[in-house]
Amino acid sequence: MTGDVGPRPPFRPDAVVRLGGGRPWSLPVDAKYKDYGRKSVSSPDVHQLLTYSASYSPAAAPRSVVVYPSPAGPFRRTLHVGDGRSGPGTITVVGADTGAAPSAAEAQVASVFADLDRELRMHT
Repeated sequence: MTGDVGPRPPFRPDAVVRLGGGRPWSLPVDAKYKDYGRKSVSSPDVHQLLTYSASYSPAAAPRSVVVYPSPAGPFRRTLHVGDGRSGPGTITVVGADTGAAPSAAEAQVASVFADLDRELRMHT
């Protein structure tokens, strides 16, 4: 970022997953240690994820993912930020099952990335 009064650390998600095959795109992923299976994603976290979407994902389909530990089992929901027709982005909320073997939790998160990859290919 430039133009501010002083230096600022860059906005960086915890991970950036490259998807898309022949036309690669970036999916910003942030980890949170909050129970987003039982409560709403906080406004500061939504703003942070939308900033990542705008900076890393394609402008035609701004997306980001927040992953959190879920002792209640696997969980997934999608937040559409905007008026339903358009908006600044879409956030996928993923609860990784902490009661599962690490390989099973990894497969769960990988399946979310594969689903998002298919969805984005339809929009670009």
